[in-house]
Amino acid sequence: MAASGSLYWLQVRLGLHSAEPDGMLAMTVHLTLANLVWVYLIGHAGLAALHHLLRSLSLSTMWSLHP
Repeated sequence: MAASGSLYWLQVRLGLHSAEPDGMLAMTVHLTLANLVWVYLIGHAGLAALHHLLRSLSLSTMWSLHP
């Protein structure tokens, strides 16, 4: 995401493209990765909550710094 966002910013800054992101490969990749990050974050938190509710692993154990 950092690379595609930086590439988009650089292209706009250098005047190679307008700020309108439609059709730009860098922004298309950036938005796709951004959506995948949201899916990962929501899924990860949801599965942690499910583990906690099923009592297979408590949240205090998951957040512990001790192995």
